[in-house]
Amino acid sequence: MTWNGPMNQMFDRYALFVSAEFFVDYWKLLAGSSFSASAVSTIQVTGRAAVADFMGDESTYWNIDFSPERHERSLALFLNAVRVLHDRDRTNEEVLRRNFCEDEQEQTNAAFALGFLHRISNDLDFRLEAGISIPDANIVAACLPSAADYDLDTYQVKIDWLRSKSKWDEKIRGLTSDVPEYVALNFANACRKAIVLPSFMDNLTTLLEPEVRFALLKRLSESMERQFPRGSELTVPLVMRSVE
Repeated sequence: MTWNGPMNQMFDRYALFVSAEFFVDYWKLLAGSSFSASAVSTIQVTGRAAVADFMGDESTYWNIDFSPERHERSLALFLNAVRVLHDRDRTNEEVLRRNFCEDEQEQTNAAFALGFLHRISNDLDFRLEAGISIPDANIVAACLPSAADYDLDTYQVKIDWLRSKSKWDEKIRGLTSDVPEYVALNFANACRKAIVLPSFMDNLTTLLEPEVRFALLKRLSESMERQFPRGSELTVPLVMRSVE
């Protein structure tokens, strides 16, 4: 699997994520399956080697070399090392990496969309401002997955990450000391795109007939677009547009 440009930049964040002690139990959410103990060890050690490679002598992540050449080198180091994984674990790692790294802009789109959907479900003033009817808001509320659906409360994950006493976890939080929750935020963004928003769409599919669902999504999309900040690169997430 070869990635170029912005996707390689996302790899740094992935290396930080898989190198951490705290997040190991969450890998299966993005991979869709559990890893063997030996694979966990290999991936974690390899992630730490990648972090050491791109940090070099720097102590602050924002000051490292972000050139395409450096990204390619760090990614190649990682890919070469994980080739030793057995087939199932190698496939799981590829899915985990893809779901964590793929399409940063679409992750941003999904985060905005879910924030919009939660607000029209819970904030009467915002719902009125957005022009969403009560029946539409009720359907959205019924279809939004809860934290309990995946045993995933991203706010609590962030808090617990900040409390992790692992020496390595403390070290990588220090690499982004002005944003110590950085790895948890990237994990949450990946989950919103890969898990939470698709689950919302699945629930809509179960609840509504196609024509009714398409019409609802059109109304939601048009309202969401009116909320985009002027000059932003936000778009309605692809999963909400690929319905026909």
